[in-house]
Amino acid sequence: MVVLMVTRAGFIAAPINGKGIIGTAPESKLILIKYTGNSDAATIKAFEFAKNEGAQVISCSWGTEHVSQAVESELKSLYEANITILFASGNDGKTLDNEDDDINDESESQWVIGVGASGENNDVTSYSNYGKNIDILAPGGDTQEALGVLGIDDTGDRGSSTQNGLVTNAYAFTSGTSFATPVAAGVVGLMYSVNPNITPKQVRDILIDYSEQIGGDDASYEDGFDEKRAYGKVNASRAVFEAKKLLD
Repeated sequence: MVVLMVTRAGFIAAPINGKGIIGTAPESKLILIKYTGNSDAATIKAFEFAKNEGAQVISCSWGTEHVSQAVESELKSLYEANITILFASGNDGKTLDNEDDDINDESESQWVIGVGASGENNDVTSYSNYGKNIDILAPGGDTQEALGVLGIDDTGDRGSSTQNGLVTNAYAFTSGTSFATPVAAGVVGLMYSVNPNITPKQVRDILIDYSEQIGGDDASYEDGFDEKRAYGKVNASRAVFEAKKLLD
């Protein structure tokens, strides 16, 4: 399986080697692309490079809130090429459905799986953007509620400050939909590993149909969907099982 990561690669592919974290798809192959994001042309060029290199899953921990028609067309082209694309919903704790804000984010595209974040209390995080076109949640940590998720520190081999007396040596606790998205992308990568011919529509349907409805008393799922929690938190084992079952 091949995965493009714009950032946060370790949450997908960190290997099982007795060191640090383990990614959700530790045997996946990565295509790493330096992406500046300063123009539609740069965005489309990055996507086309990924496609030409054989990417099956594209994980994007960014968004503009104003996706252009040119990029939207590119997302559709990738979808039709049997490539599953995931986008982070963003970290402002706001709805993406407010027409007054004129938000049209990549995570809301019909050709994309939009991913919000759940926290250690098994509920949507306070920072996770939400809306009617976001699909699923995945663990992204919530440093307001607990410690967050453990990953590689941006300072690299210089190490991080000691967080809560628990972390040193270039590891750090963090949080964000930017981390939830590669976690979900790793699950999608596992789905492709057991069923290379699975389609993006099948991937999305499985993730939604077999997600876990989470939340407290304020959760309100209607037809399986909650405004802030989308269709719930991704269930990796069920997703992979159902993807494999399509081969029967």
